[in-house]
Amino acid sequence: MDIIEAVIVTLLPAGFLIILFGGGALFQRKNIKQDGKAPINKILFYASKYSIVILWGAMVARCWGVRISLIEVPSTLQLIALLFWIFGFALLYLGRFTLGDSFRLGTAKEDTSLKVDELFRWSRNPM
Repeated sequence: MDIIEAVIVTLLPAGFLIILFGGGALFQRKNIKQDGKAPINKILFYASKYSIVILWGAMVARCWGVRISLIEVPSTLQLIALLFWIFGFALLYLGRFTLGDSFRLGTAKEDTSLKVDELFRWSRNPM
C-alpha cells in the first residue's frame, strides 16, 4: 500500500478512538455516563468491545509495512479490503454521531430515546 492508503487506514480508527474517548469526557461534563450496564458478563462484554482495537492495530501495522500475514495478499484483494475498511468506518462514524447523547457502551442506566430514523431505520446496531 502506498502512503496515502496507510494514512487513511491509520486516521480512521485513530479518529474514532479520539471521538469515543473525547465524547466520553464531554458526556461526563453533562453528567452522562457513557458506560452503560453490561448485558452479559462484564469482563466478557468489555473484552469483546475493546478487542477490535487489536484488529485495527494489526491493519494499521500491515499498512505501514509490518509483515503480519503468512501469505502474500494480491493487490486487488487489498484494494477491496481497503474499500470495506472505509465503508465500515463510515457506518461506525455515522452510527456514533446519529446516536448523539444516547450513545452508550452497554445498556443505558437512564432513559434514552429509541432511535428509529436515519441509519437506525435499517439496522438496530450499525456500529
